[in-house]
Amino acid sequence: MMEIDRNNLVEFCKDLIQIPSQAGKEKSVITRAREELHLLDFDECEYDDFGSVVGIIRGGDGPTVIFDAHMDTVGVEPVKEWTRDPFGGWVEDGRLYGRGSVDMKGAAASIVYGIASLVPRKAEINGTIIVSLSTLEELCEGVALANIIGNHGADYVVIGEASNLRLVRGQRGRAEIKISTQGVPVHSSTPHLGVDAVAKMTRLIGMMNEMELPSHEFLGTGVQALTDIISVPYPAQSTVPSRCRVTYDRRLVVGEDEASIARELNDLIETARAEDPELRASAEIVTVECTAYTGHKFTFRKFIPAWEIAEDHGFVVSAAAALEAAGLGGLPADYYRFCTNGSWPSVHAGIPTIGFGPGHADLAHITDESVEIEQLEAAARGYASIAMALLK
Repeated sequence: MMEIDRNNLVEFCKDLIQIPSQAGKEKSVITRAREELHLLDFDECEYDDFGSVVGIIRGGDGPTVIFDAHMDTVGVEPVKEWTRDPFGGWVEDGRLYGRGSVDMKGAAASIVYGIASLVPRKAEINGTIIVSLSTLEELCEGVALANIIGNHGADYVVIGEASNLRLVRGQRGRAEIKISTQGVPVHSSTPHLGVDAVAKMTRLIGMMNEMELPSHEFLGTGVQALTDIISVPYPAQSTVPSRCRVTYDRRLVVGEDEASIARELNDLIETARAEDPELRASAEIVTVECTAYTGHKFTFRKFIPAWEIAEDHGFVVSAAAALEAAGLGGLPADYYRFCTNGSWPSVHAGIPTIGFGPGHADLAHITDESVEIEQLEAAARGYASIAMALLK
């Protein structure tokens, strides 16, 4: 069994938590992570345009496996709801508290120390191990990891997102959808003289609520949630709204793509227009402009496809056996209900991809976020065992 330096693992994780690192502001935490990679004698440590850092162990000729953890986090609002300092790295009753402890600085620390435990055994490694500490995942899933894979290549990818130490072989995807309606503004004392954009939107919202979403035998049924609604002008000051925009967060299953989503939305609007010829509406997948802390600018289309890998795939079987050997669970595998960096390698690059990580996913993005220290150590053993199963 791999020997993991538990004390240093926990101290490193605390250091990471104590450095705020919202997406696009990860420079300080990435710098601290690179210091640790150097101290642990990784063969190479490199930055890239997106500000990610990789630690590389090079063995003999053989495949390349990437272990990925993103270093950015969501914010901490409302701060007053936290019972502990969100950047305190507080340890209590066997748990480590703070923003990012689950999502996913705990996994980052476990990956670093799990793979570092293999440095003395480098002569046994037939291939290359890359520790990917990536940026911007909370805003742009997969983009930073795609750049790392483009620079270094990969034959296998392990995503370290929280799975409660279960092997993961798929995830739901995500589409951010914007629907807009156009009206004609008039004084609210004579609404019949204009067109109320919000009233038009309520019809579309009702139809969206009645949509039958597709199901998948492994990933379950898709989910669709209204996340915001904005009207113009605001405040209205006795004016019928001339514009309205809503945003939906759609959770996808395998088989859905941008074309299928576009058809659904167009059909919905045309059905509504047939009943109300006055309706002026449009729908689209959201595209955003993003900037990494390095200053690198890029656009990102918020469509992240779902993915799965077969339970009898050689990578899944090998990883399950490795986790069993490390004293952890193997098959049957689970799936992520949320989005991860895994969509890009799995769907866009066709690279066999799995997930495995410490912590409970339902503790991510909440106040008093925390992870069990026992799981950090166990995950480190699991990462090392998977690497050796693939490359020994």
